[in-house]
Order: sequence, then structure tokens, then C-alpha cells
Amino acid sequence: MTGAAEEKRDALGRSLLLFSTASAEDMLSKGNVWYVRHYEVFFDKVIIAFMFGNRHKEVTQGRTTLVSLGNGKGYWVQLLTLPYRAYLFARSVKPTDVLTADILFYWWVFILIRFMLKAKVWLMPVYSLEEIYRNGVRSMTGLPRWAERLASDMSFATADGVLAATSCGSFAESLASHPIASKKLIITQTIADVLPSVGFFNALEKCLSDGEMMLKKPRKTRLITVGRLHREKMLEDLIRVVAFLKEKTAPHKGVILTLVGEGPERGFLEKLAKELGVLDSVIFTGAVPNEELPKYLFEADVYLSPMTGTSLREAALCGLPIVAYDIDWVHGFLKHDENALLVPRGDYKEMARQVSRLEEDGDLRARLSRNIRDLALHLWTPNALKESLRQVFG
Repeated sequence: MTGAAEEKRDALGRSLLLFSTASAEDMLSKGNVWYVRHYEVFFDKVIIAFMFGNRHKEVTQGRTTLVSLGNGKGYWVQLLTLPYRAYLFARSVKPTDVLTADILFYWWVFILIRFMLKAKVWLMPVYSLEEIYRNGVRSMTGLPRWAERLASDMSFATADGVLAATSCGSFAESLASHPIASKKLIITQTIADVLPSVGFFNALEKCLSDGEMMLKKPRKTRLITVGRLHREKMLEDLIRVVAFLKEKTAPHKGVILTLVGEGPERGFLEKLAKELGVLDSVIFTGAVPNEELPKYLFEADVYLSPMTGTSLREAALCGLPIVAYDIDWVHGFLKHDENALLVPRGDYKEMARQVSRLEEDGDLRARLSRNIRDLALHLWTPNALKESLRQVFG
């Protein structure tokens, strides 16, 4: 459908504008930005505008376009001009719906968009200020905490609705206790932000059609994790898991850990692996396209998750048994001994023991694999998203 026919459909249909406080360069380098294409199941046109960083040419896949509105200036200049730039862009594209995960910078833009452009404004927070503060972060922006709390309250107050999903763990419960957000809260089954990319699902379908199912594999000790190599991901713990396994248990002499991803911590992780004598047991793949991830996951036996998000869900969709740190966001859907093995945050020795337990217990491996995939198919697929979008936007 092209030309006048395309324009007619867009004019009669609904268009979604998403605002992101990231930079286009950073998100494109991570490779997982195209999850936003899942909104195409409900919207005729999807635009995601990145407000920070340098200018970047528009990139389009399907009916989704990525636009960079960063001006290349310093952080504070971009921060202070963000609301003005956001409103001007919204006025130029005239969306029917606007969505952002940011709870600090857009509240007065919400007012203008709602009353000047007559568009619906949806807030989909992915973090809690109070939880961030409890973890020792002084400020999200450099502003005083009272100012951030006020901006957050104003964002909740000026949005048409606040969205949360049961597939995001216990975060919906914290929003339900917020005095302002709770009055506008819509809890759905899933949201597009938690789904892998369209390319991942296409590759997954091909792998499954080729018969690559986890339960058919022989028992081996092939560990994997996927994500950016950043300090907050706690990937050094996984290097220590390998060292602990090789030191304590003879059968683990052949254990292999594959780290899929790239980032500034790679040099540190390689040095640590060398110091612990396991460099030959750790594979650094570098960045891997989303379309190739299912192949790596199906070649592994256990997925280790110290601090992962989308990649944990990708592993679940592949039916890969998961050993994870018991952190806040997994509460509510990962259950110990039922669909995953959970260990206290930072206890890499216990994580290693649970890996050994999986290797020794075939029934446990089969049960975890079956249950985590059943959960993933229920929560983290395009069909599940379509029903959730209908609940919110329909």
C-alpha cells in the first residue's frame, strides 16, 4: 500500500509517538530498539523520538520510524530544552497517542499535547524513584530529590493513563500504592517494551521448525548470558561461577560460559577470567544481531541471569533453564523450583551450586524448561501484546 492509499490509512487510523530520553546512537548500538515495531499490531504508524545525543538520520523498518532529536549540546542544555523540542516535534507529526516511560521531564508537554493537539498521553514508568533512592542513588538527574518527586507527581497527574504490566514482575504493585498514579493505573498482561524484537521472533520460529528444542539435548555444562557488558550487570559474578565450578567439582573441567554482548567492561572481565585461570572457559562473542540470538541460546544448556531483562525473556521463549539472582523485577513471575532457580543477589557460589543441581537432575531440567517456556508464551509474545494493547487503546 503506497501513495494516496497509504496517506488515507494513516489519516483514518491511529499513530503512536514514543519519547525516549536515550540517544539514537546508543539504542541502535544495543540492537534491541526494534521491539517498538510490535506496536504496529495496533497502530498504523509508530514514531520513536530520541531526545538526547547527536543528530542521526531517520531509520525506518516496516511502519516504524526512529528519529533523533538530540542537538549534540551538553547534557544540561539538552535537558532544559527537551520539553520545548518534544512539543514542537509532536505538533509537526500530530499523533493520536503519545507514550513515554520517563516520569520526570514531560509533564508540561503532556498538558500542551492533551489540550492543544487533542492527543491521548500515556505514561509507562519502568522505574520507581523511591526504589532508586533506596539503592543508594542520590539523584536521577542531578536535581534535588524533592524536585524529582514533584516532577514525577506532576507527570502522573497530567497523563491520561498510567500503564503497567503483570509481566514486569512486582512493579505494578508499587504503582498501585502511589497516591496519584493509582487513580489512573491500567494493569495489562504485557507491554511492548518487554518483548524481544520482531527479528528475534522470526529467527526463533525458524529454529523451532528445524527441531531445535532444549529437551532433546544431551546433558552438558554450557552456560550463557546475553547483554551489555556493563558493571551494573554483575557479569564478574558469572566469571567467578565458572572458577568455583572448575575448582570444586571435577566434572566441571569442561564448563564453558558464553558472554553474548559488548561493552566497556569487556577488558575487566577478560582480565578477571585470566587471573582466575578460566580465560579458556569463557567465550566473548561481541555484539550479536537479534536475529542470531536464538541460535546461541539453543546451543546452551543453562541461562545465567545476575541482572538481565529482555534477554532473560528471550531465553525463556527458547525453553532454556534459568538460574537467576532473586532481584525485585523478577518477583511475581519467576518462582523457585517451579520455572527457575533463584539465588540471593551476589551469591555466586550458590548460583554455581544450582548449576550443578541442574546438571545432576534431569527431571528438574525438564520441568523448568517446560514451565518457563509456557510462561513466556503466555506473557511475552506478539499475540499476548495485541490483547493488552486492545485493553489499553481499544
